[in-house]
Amino acid sequence: MRTSQYLLSTLKNHPKNAEIISHQLMLRAGLIRQLSSGIYIWLPTGVKVLNKLKNIINQEMQKIGGMEINLPNIHPIKIWNTSNRINNYGNELFTIIDRKKNNWILGPTHEEVATELAKLEIQSYKQLPIIMYQMKTKFRDEIRPQFGIVRTKEFLMKDAYSFHVTTTCLSKTYELIKYAYNNIFSKIQLKFNIVAADSGAIGGNISHEFKACKNIQNNKNSKNKSIQTCSNIFKIYFLKYYSINDSTKTIYFAYMIKINKNIDLIKIQNDININTKINLASKEEIQQFFKKKKEINLEIIRKNIPVIIHKNIIIQENFSIELSQLTICLINNYWFQYLPNPIKYSDNLLIEINDFFKKKNKQKNYYQTELEIAHIFQIGIKYSKYFNLKVKNNKGKNTFLKMGCYGIGVTRTIAAVIEQNYDEKGIIWPLKIAPFEVTIIPINLHKCVLVKKYTQLLYSELLKNNIDVLLNDLEENPGVIFSNMDLIGIPYQIIVSPKNIQKNKIEIKYRYDNKKIILNISECIKFIKNEMNKNI
Repeated sequence: MRTSQYLLSTLKNHPKNAEIISHQLMLRAGLIRQLSSGIYIWLPTGVKVLNKLKNIINQEMQKIGGMEINLPNIHPIKIWNTSNRINNYGNELFTIIDRKKNNWILGPTHEEVATELAKLEIQSYKQLPIIMYQMKTKFRDEIRPQFGIVRTKEFLMKDAYSFHVTTTCLSKTYELIKYAYNNIFSKIQLKFNIVAADSGAIGGNISHEFKACKNIQNNKNSKNKSIQTCSNIFKIYFLKYYSINDSTKTIYFAYMIKINKNIDLIKIQNDININTKINLASKEEIQQFFKKKKEINLEIIRKNIPVIIHKNIIIQENFSIELSQLTICLINNYWFQYLPNPIKYSDNLLIEINDFFKKKNKQKNYYQTELEIAHIFQIGIKYSKYFNLKVKNNKGKNTFLKMGCYGIGVTRTIAAVIEQNYDEKGIIWPLKIAPFEVTIIPINLHKCVLVKKYTQLLYSELLKNNIDVLLNDLEENPGVIFSNMDLIGIPYQIIVSPKNIQKNKIEIKYRYDNKKIILNISECIKFIKNEMNKNI
């Protein structure tokens, strides 16, 4: 694609009323434009990102036997009355009336319609298990749409539905979906955690959320880049006090709290009934304490010193921990495997301004540190009972079908990726969902014959090799072009300048770390192809 033929709609200044980074950058990079509150237009750059994410989702769903369907967005109100969810959803439901005065619902989700489909098409247990999925616009009448595409009145969701004769079969498919979702989010380099969740209005006894985490620091020089803030990411402080019986003996323990909180040492001292002062252990003391260990993990910590857990920490399936004094992060820890029977103590957190702000402004939470990107449910027979969905099992007995439901917020996932991948210049896209993989930036394209010649040659060769490339062929100031390409976040920039081209050289810049290398022109295509192959 050439910029002379492309709608490249970038903004120089930060948009007003855009509160979070993803919203700001999606507007500035020309991915979206707001039509009304909670309603957005997706521009060509945004659609390219959407389509690449949708392709990855399609690939992974089809690997596990998912079949794509297309369910209607307009639902007859009677099926929502049948499931009794019309009351559960309440004012979030968009309702419409046709010319015959019939009532309809714009679908916020499709469990009822999927169950009706299963009732029409499934006649035998031999057809099961079955996984059907779609990528569909959903509608919810949000009272206060916020944070760009994170909370909107209409949004794109991948929703899947599975049907089974036995609970065991449902559980196996549930794990298959978890596996597929892991692959999807890993391919786009998204940092996320899986946590047990409430099933809410969907129903069922077992459900899990996939939550993307937001980085604490985005400074590329930070030693602590890997640490994220999320509801199931915690912080451990190493504390110490002197033995009452032997003042020369130091006793160490660990204290775990939510990552965005501070501790009150005096309250901790009172809680554990110690008559001597508690202090933070120094980095050197902690390193000395663990110096004989080949690594530091939660199991080693627990075996060597007591771990006290704050009462407000919710027991979740897995979690990560920042070790405060050591500035390292331990990921993929599991409750009851690494911390069996945790002891919880009373509240000893410092009262913070942020806490007061949240209580006073529940609808205006600027301190959000997590983003739900997917939710999966083992619903069981809830909808089968409502709609009388039965088949005979292998013993000839009529049985209600068990159902699973699995959603990914497609548009919301894009916001989550941006929240984790940006710097002061703009977005830094992971290669697999970047709007373009490569951009060519020629200097003096319309004045230098050699630049024009080799720019066209490189462009043609990249297209021949099926590499998604954007050629900047407009007469613009180079500074503006570089600024736009950094803002949009294309992973590789090929810079063709008169100075280098006379030496038969070109320059390649990595958007991720802004590193630059100089290559012979003949090596350029091979180099780019190798970079693409690394990400297959």
